Amino acid sequence: MPDDEPIVSIRGVSVDQDDHRVLEDIDLDIGRGEFVGIVGPNGGGKTTLIKALLGFLPYTDGRMRLFGTAPNRFHDWPRVAYVPQHVVHVDPRFPATVREIALLGRAGRRGLFRPYRQEDRQAVDDALHEVGVHGLARRRIGSLSGGERQRVFLAKAIAGEPELLILDEPTTGVDPESRGRFYALLDHLNHSHDMTILLISHDTQAIALSTHRLVALNRTIVYDGDPHAFEEEGGYGAAYDLGLHDHRHIGGWGD
Repeated sequence: MPDDEPIVSIRGVSVDQDDHRVLEDIDLDIGRGEFVGIVGPNGGGKTTLIKALLGFLPYTDGRMRLFGTAPNRFHDWPRVAYVPQHVVHVDPRFPATVREIALLGRAGRRGLFRPYRQEDRQAVDDALHEVGVHGLARRRIGSLSGGERQRVFLAKAIAGEPELLILDEPTTGVDPESRGRFYALLDHLNHSHDMTILLISHDTQAIALSTHRLVALNRTIVYDGDPHAFEEEGGYGAAYDLGLHDHRHIGGWGD
């Protein structure tokens, strides 16, 4: 695909679930190297949009393209890394080590049952160093703190050397100090590695400080623009006026 073609292109997309319209008439382009944050109220459709983009859910109307290809025909998945919700919630008894978890990020390139090569192990070492957990490589994932696990799963995602990184509420249940370090890591990946990032978060303050663009979603897109201008241009009111009227919960959006 040409360098100036959007990595993500969504035109007029609607999604129905259980005879209920969850998303309606979504238009969204994400260009190479952008860092885009998506916020919105509970049930606003943020996770639904990502699942449709990744081919996990069908969409009713419109057109979606991922690297120029419809999701149901897209096969070059090593170009995309996805960190879903609640990934840091691991059974403390889970036996895998940090390095073993990170190595799974190479499976898309190597194949699940093919042996790892030196280039795979080097990519994992680089990813663990990048996120600051190389010293924990031999530790069991279940023995780590939430913030440490979060960085391990980010290492797993970037070990596959993706072009597009998608994260769905990655800081849920993580302490504020660890959240700050995590957002700093994302900023580093975006600026130093030219990685395109799509981040869903209820943390609107962090989105405003970290991302290039803020998209507010409540069944349809009600704001798409400068994160710092979101409040000034009525972004909060636009989102809530579409069906959520209790403004007291404005800091705790989810999906």
